[in-house]
Amino acid sequence: MTEVYSGANANVLIGWETTYGSAEATTKDVGIIQDVSVSSINEAIESRGMSSRDIDSISMGMWRHSITVNCQYQHARLIDLALGTVNHGGTSDPYTHTCTGGASVNSFTLALGLNGTADDDMRFDGCKVNSLTIAQNLGEPLTLSAEIYAQSVITDTSAETAIVDTLPIIPSGYSSVDTGDAISQLRAWEITINNNLIKADRIGSFEHEQLVEGNREYAGKITKAYTDIKERSRFLGGSNSETAPDTTDFAGFTTVITADIAASSRSLVSTLTDCHYTDYSRPTTVGDIIVEDLPFKFRTASIVGEDDIAGGSWEA
Repeated sequence: MTEVYSGANANVLIGWETTYGSAEATTKDVGIIQDVSVSSINEAIESRGMSSRDIDSISMGMWRHSITVNCQYQHARLIDLALGTVNHGGTSDPYTHTCTGGASVNSFTLALGLNGTADDDMRFDGCKVNSLTIAQNLGEPLTLSAEIYAQSVITDTSAETAIVDTLPIIPSGYSSVDTGDAISQLRAWEITINNNLIKADRIGSFEHEQLVEGNREYAGKITKAYTDIKERSRFLGGSNSETAPDTTDFAGFTTVITADIAASSRSLVSTLTDCHYTDYSRPTTVGDIIVEDLPFKFRTASIVGEDDIAGGSWEA
């Protein structure tokens, strides 16, 4: 009987690259995978000429590969790959990993394997994180969603064995947001890092030569039940005392988002500086609570993960 594969057969592993596009061993996990989607495209070139309505020929164009990975958060490896710089701390469990925005981001190899009667392995090299969203909804665990671009892919029939870390997930009951005042009645929050990667193509190749980092953009959003005017006041002027739009001193504020299982020393703490709310909405519906949606931009981020992974084992 032909074997039908499911998510139980699949795994995602990564390995840091020393040279862009040179595949490395994939021995590190990225969290508890919920779903993964692969898109490979050949931008085929259609050639047409006079005397016929039909295509004259179809030629190979540029190859494009992208992978979307959604997982429940266990550690900050994907955050490191999205921001570009990490400093490790601690000599014993718990260890800390402080991720900040670097001039460039690291490339890595990503293996998407199917373990079954007959294995299938797709090994993407020259991978970089184009965008990453860190998010949490009420009653749900902390999650990561990464959009990854790759230079090339090799397939074979020998997949790596899955690695499933025993680190705990972080439920919403352990999380909080502070914008200068603690946010009460928090419903959801998210942070997005966008590297705006540019595919550097060249004549003589059907694959891009490099993924160049574009302008980095940071964005976030807080959703809360309405309790007072403080966050609306911050939207109007960046402080908690504005009652009308401030056109002379649009002050920024610092947002600290904490997801912390203190009893097991497992946490993710995000400090976002020079935040500015960009929108304010407050839908009101009969029979439901009033909710405020507050998207914002910010200038810099320092995101600290705490876990049982020593710095020497982060990549190697």
